[in-house]
Amino acid sequence: MRWTELLPKMTVLGVLCAPAGCADRDLAPIDETGDTSEGSTGENEESSEGENEETESESETGTESETESETESETESETESETESETETGDPLPEELCEEVCATTAGDSCFPEQACLDVCESEGPSWPPELYDAFEYCVANDPLCFETLSACMFNEYHQGSLHTIRVEGIGFEDYEGATIRVWHDPQLEPFGGDATILGGGFEFEFIDVISGSAMASSLLFAHVDVDDDGQCNPDDLGDAFHPQWNGDWLEPVFEAVLTPADLDNIDFTCSFQP
Repeated sequence: MRWTELLPKMTVLGVLCAPAGCADRDLAPIDETGDTSEGSTGENEESSEGENEETESESETGTESETESETESETESETESETESETETGDPLPEELCEEVCATTAGDSCFPEQACLDVCESEGPSWPPELYDAFEYCVANDPLCFETLSACMFNEYHQGSLHTIRVEGIGFEDYEGATIRVWHDPQLEPFGGDATILGGGFEFEFIDVISGSAMASSLLFAHVDVDDDGQCNPDDLGDAFHPQWNGDWLEPVFEAVLTPADLDNIDFTCSFQP
């Protein structure tokens, strides 16, 4: 028998060694197929680690990509929202508009350039773009000695326009059931109406072409027929009044709230019966 046949199965990896010797050399025995268990495990571990690293890398890349996509989407959404907001509220006052327009004040103006600049810079941001032409016209053509810049701009923009006028009465409990009449200055194109005081109050609404200074609206009269005789006499309540603008440039409403104390000039009122 040859001496190699007396040895247990072992591996020759460059040198001959017994299993214990292989272990001392960190060498693993291989089976008859020639595969090493530890070597295979190491390779598998390295392969697994590589695959895990690739998976983590892909995951991180995907996460970063998703984050970037979400960030871009949020940014686009915010930008669209801001754009819509700017569109809804109108364009801001154009740069240099105040300086350019205020430099063209009318001759003998009661509204000097500096006063124009002060008003334009303080009130201008609230003006809708539709008013810019009216602003330029008033500064260049109206000396503004008898009306404000705002009144001139309003009149210029709304020339001939129809507007809502509302008149409300409160505190008239002592005159419950009495008739109240409200009318427009009869020297101009008249309008008006009657109402019965109920629950201590009343309300009128008219559509009128604003005349005179728009900021004070048209001159109106009110008469409460206290003795119910159908006449205007000293025992009744009455006076003239101006509804006030509600501040809306494009869809203005002129409003007045009356109490009995406001109607203390019946003689004047009776002189302007419709």
